[in-house]
Amino acid sequence: MLSFLRQAGTAECATRWRKRARLCYLECMQSFSRRRFLLTASAALAAARISQAAQPDTIPKLLDHILIGSPDLDKGIAFIENVTGVRAAFGGVHPGAGTQNALLSLGKNRYLEIIAPDPKQPVSADARDLRKLDEPVIVGWAQHPGDIEAFAQRLKGEGLAILLVEQNLRVALALADRHHVMNKGEICFTGSTAELEGNEFVLRNYLSV
Repeated sequence: MLSFLRQAGTAECATRWRKRARLCYLECMQSFSRRRFLLTASAALAAARISQAAQPDTIPKLLDHILIGSPDLDKGIAFIENVTGVRAAFGGVHPGAGTQNALLSLGKNRYLEIIAPDPKQPVSADARDLRKLDEPVIVGWAQHPGDIEAFAQRLKGEGLAILLVEQNLRVALALADRHHVMNKGEICFTGSTAELEGNEFVLRNYLSV
């Protein structure tokens, strides 16, 4: 496993990076059958028009979001509004990816994302080729893996190579075999765990140890 350690910054930056590191697509997660997902998606969509307290127990606690693909964003928004009775709000564009989205909350820490081509970007940038869809359909979903350290250790035990971006030195030293320390966008150290632990200059000046 390879880690990238960033110089300590603001609490907001640390939180943002940890959230990004924790979000993994289900293809890399535990088994999640198509049947279970379809039940989950139906329940989650229905949850948009009922109270949080009454949400069905069939929605996995670690579900982050459901991705609905549409050939046109306005059509996708109208489709979901017709199904749920709730209108999604425009979210933004994905520069370089050829897409834009609208978002609809499904309760605490869960949301529905409608993704569609952005007409202001090149067609070739849309890797999903959403323009070829006949109607809005489910094109993906994502969940949080829970305990990121335990999950990373399991993947490491299975012999999978992992690139870890982490600010917590303890976590990085426990999980990774080699490390890159970055300062202001530049790599200032590269080496093994033993080499990093023995480099007092790097630890003191870049990792605040």
